[in-house]
Amino acid sequence: MKKLLLTKILPSEHINKYSSSIEIEQIKVISIDYIHFDFSKINYDLPFVFTSSNSVKSLLKNNFKFNRIKKAYLFGIKTEELLSKYNIKTVKSKIENANSVADIIIDDKVNEINFVCGNIRRDELINKLNKNDIKINEFVNYNTKLEYPIVDSDKYNAIAFFSPSGVESYFKNNCYNPKIDYFAIGNTTKFELLFYGIQKVICPPKPNSNSLLECIYDHYIDE
Repeated sequence: MKKLLLTKILPSEHINKYSSSIEIEQIKVISIDYIHFDFSKINYDLPFVFTSSNSVKSLLKNNFKFNRIKKAYLFGIKTEELLSKYNIKTVKSKIENANSVADIIIDDKVNEINFVCGNIRRDELINKLNKNDIKINEFVNYNTKLEYPIVDSDKYNAIAFFSPSGVESYFKNNCYNPKIDYFAIGNTTKFELLFYGIQKVICPPKPNSNSLLECIYDHYIDE
């Protein structure tokens, strides 16, 4: 039986379907701390930008009034699902990365945005919007802590990653193992793995946990 390491703790109902075919272990490589959000500085007339479901979850914990948002740009299925409960005009990028969200904002001739994000966020969206003279009001409402685990990767046939921060945390104390397969939940995480020297990274057709597990299962069943 193949042995898989997940770098995120998933609900048991997500993995039980595959446990008879793949031995699955899970570790935490990052932890999320939702922090207080200062609503007083927000201009609700401006469009909001969400590039992580954690930013939406943090707002929910702070009893944020989502009905005051008039328009939101985003990517990610989970982020879209969380916002779908509210009467918000959302613009979702078909390509799952922050660059594509920035392109849509630029094409829409937006002059200023509210960007809600974590303390560790990638620079692509910020850099591209700055180059196009778009003002960014950045609100940090959650902290990501890297756990830096030490893993004996020879025990596994595959390792699956769920975020660029998770990749960074893992490779702080671990090296590329050419004997195992590497899976990523989406392209942004894939590109981070390539940065660490991974020569081949497999992604699911949809960037969510269920699709990733199905992709891993199909990969080994078809062997």
